[in-house]
Amino acid sequence: MLYSSTLSRLPRLRIPRGSLAGYVAPLFDPLNLLPESAEGIKEKVYNSYRLCLSSDPAELRLRDLEQSRQEVWFARWVSEMIRVAKPGGVVCAEMNAESLCRSGGDFGGVDKEWWNEDTAEEYGWDVDPSSIVMEDVLSMPGWPGDRYHVAMRKRS
Repeated sequence: MLYSSTLSRLPRLRIPRGSLAGYVAPLFDPLNLLPESAEGIKEKVYNSYRLCLSSDPAELRLRDLEQSRQEVWFARWVSEMIRVAKPGGVVCAEMNAESLCRSGGDFGGVDKEWWNEDTAEEYGWDVDPSSIVMEDVLSMPGWPGDRYHVAMRKRS
């Protein structure tokens, strides 16, 4: 398994049988609003979730910027997964969470509606847009109940 936050370091591999599945870990504190001394992930996530509850226009702008940064992060990882998959292979992003403003108690992610033809086009994904499918994750101990998987087929 490859782990890196520097996406350009992923080698140009061809995955056997052409398919690739992975988990995209969300960004905690996507705008780096809290100092490194902040008390762990929970404080960073709470600070972001707090923006969802605000009516202050400045905080709502920060909320939108954070979600945009989260979407770009997911898009970059999925772009790399598509890049290394063989033509015709299936690319799956597993155990995704909805955005913090929608899910509340989770770590944040991207809403199901984000995975669509417009997103594929915006990020230049070489996939068949009609192949994008989602499935809700069955309830599992220790995981929030609103997770989902998404799969798509790379063009041949």
